[in-house]
Amino acid sequence: MPGPLTVSVLLERLDVVRDGALVLVAVEGSHFLWRMVRRIVGVLVAVGRGDMEIDKARTFHAGRSDVPARLTAPASGLFLERVFYKGENRTVAVKAAVPVTAA
Repeated sequence: MPGPLTVSVLLERLDVVRDGALVLVAVEGSHFLWRMVRRIVGVLVAVGRGDMEIDKARTFHAGRSDVPARLTAPASGLFLERVFYKGENRTVAVKAAVPVTAA
């Protein structure tokens, strides 16, 4: 008999790295819910811009809120870079997938 359904996600890595003109966000986890990464990025952007206090962002995992949905980052620039399997080296540096040059 299948176990109970859960929406619990194990986030194993969340890195924010500056690479030239880019700000890169790397997220690793057991799996992701619909728009989850875009909402995480949107909240991080709001905190980085000073539009939201860090303490407010910390409360989102404890209960329901429509704030992250309103801050959902656009899908452009978001992609699945790679999938890790058990036993694989996960110490990959966060860097731009394609070099970006100033115009």
